[in-house]
Amino acid sequence: MRAVVLTSFGGPGSVGVGEVLEPQAGDGQVLVDVAAAALGPWDLAAAAGAFVPAGGTPDFPQVQGWDFAGTVVGGSGRAPFGDGTPVLGFTPQPWSGTGAFAERIAVPAETLAEVPETVDLATAATVPVTALTAQLLLDTAEAAAGDSILIIGAAGSVGGLTAQLAAHRGLRVLGSADPADAGRLSELGVRHPIDRTGDVPAQARVAFPGGVDIVIDLVGGPAAASALAAARDDGRFVSSIPAPPPSERNIRPANVAVAPDGATLGPLIQQVASRQLVPVPIVGRYPLASARGAYAQLAAGGVKGKIVLTVP
Repeated sequence: MRAVVLTSFGGPGSVGVGEVLEPQAGDGQVLVDVAAAALGPWDLAAAAGAFVPAGGTPDFPQVQGWDFAGTVVGGSGRAPFGDGTPVLGFTPQPWSGTGAFAERIAVPAETLAEVPETVDLATAATVPVTALTAQLLLDTAEAAAGDSILIIGAAGSVGGLTAQLAAHRGLRVLGSADPADAGRLSELGVRHPIDRTGDVPAQARVAFPGGVDIVIDLVGGPAAASALAAARDDGRFVSSIPAPPPSERNIRPANVAVAPDGATLGPLIQQVASRQLVPVPIVGRYPLASARGAYAQLAAGGVKGKIVLTVP
């Protein structure tokens, strides 16, 4: 079968489409014919070998890709999905050794969720990593109705979903982003847009003089370190970056690492189907054979949405 294969940790230039052996489903696994798979920043990191120090596979060749959606075509009798069921999920490729940018994939049944009939598979493929990360950030922060929350990077793929989920929970949402994205932030449930090019903590404290209850960091670096000043004493700081800034003023820091979770993914894709959750827009579509073009678009930067590979 055809797949997007990495032959060295040389970045996007080291990926290509080649023939690999078809996967075989093990116990508790299902086979999925992939219809669409979405790229994310993690795919660029994987192609550069960024996950090897954290236990990612150093072996070549390796099939790439995390997010996918497709149709069940077989697998273990213990799997809950019948043949022909549309499903979505993700595979943490550097650690699982299984990539989603392929014509077929074998994954544990519990990592999958059924795609509602009103959601097309290309859209479904954009959901798993971003939505599960957003949910995990809020759960880790113990976010509850009435809390104030500042999202650093609110206009990004994860940030936009975090803002929506936070608003649905009844939180008071602030979001930092480029001023050009202020209108979009309001559509995502952000009550207080914050200009990321200015003094973010000062702007946040205009709205909440005592500081916000929660800071969610999706950027890292100096922006994250500065954002600590926006949090109240004894507040919470949760980051998707592996090393959050050190704690101060009894602020509780934490970082999250997303994992496949079909039970959590199911309700999230149902929210997409009911239009309670607006998915990340698709800004590029490429056939599997043109995967290098998809990687090039992502690597060029400035992508405000998801790039999708389609599989005939």
